[in-house]
Amino acid sequence: MPGRPAWLSETLRDGAPVLLSHGVDAGRLAPAGVRAVTTDATQSGDMASRRYDLSPGAAVLLRPDGHVAARFRRPDQARLAAALAKLEGRTA
Repeated sequence: MPGRPAWLSETLRDGAPVLLSHGVDAGRLAPAGVRAVTTDATQSGDMASRRYDLSPGAAVLLRPDGHVAARFRRPDQARLAAALAKLEGRTA
């Protein structure tokens, strides 16, 4: 359900990669087929942001098993698409 707090493991459960961002609209950046999760940059105690060492404006692309596939200090759609292509074993 959009807008409700959820465990990251719940988001990863469906087997799709996840774009986790801190204070950046992940939904706007995420390529097709990637789940988007945005954490609140005003909450410095956010567990997911601490776990993945996300500063405000940063993002990580997570594999379906929860491991980090790519890290972005300033994410953009082109770099995300290239990282997803590499994750899926294809060229961008």
